[in-house]
Amino acid sequence: MTPFVATPFDESAATFSPDGRWVAYQSNASMRNEVYVRRYPLSTEQWQISNAGGESPMWSPDGKELFYTSGDTIMRVPIGGGASLNAGTPAPLFRIPGHHVAPRLTGSVSRPVISGITPDKQHFLFRLGTEQGLPSINVVLNWRKTLQER
Repeated sequence: MTPFVATPFDESAATFSPDGRWVAYQSNASMRNEVYVRRYPLSTEQWQISNAGGESPMWSPDGKELFYTSGDTIMRVPIGGGASLNAGTPAPLFRIPGHHVAPRLTGSVSRPVISGITPDKQHFLFRLGTEQGLPSINVVLNWRKTLQER
């Protein structure tokens, strides 16, 4: 097994373009998460796609756009074809309704993650959680009996 990217930074959320020629991923090499694209198979060429923070990259089903989150906003970048990556300028597409990126009482930050896009690009599926994982709910059944036994 050969690592795709091996740096001292955190790279994650990698996703292949529909044609398999490109890999989009997030990296904190610039001291904050940004979205990058590299050619596949292995290449040293790298293009920074986001310019004001970016996470959770997701290709459109036709490969002509790359979407990512920047805070509570979904960003859109047109991607042109050809031998080299031809990325356009990132532009806000929409804000995630009812979601605000802000520190919670635990100090963690809620981060939306794009999980899917419909083929017509009209609907997005998100997972909302925190950097420390999704909140959990513990249900205790028969708690009175447990309390009596103690």
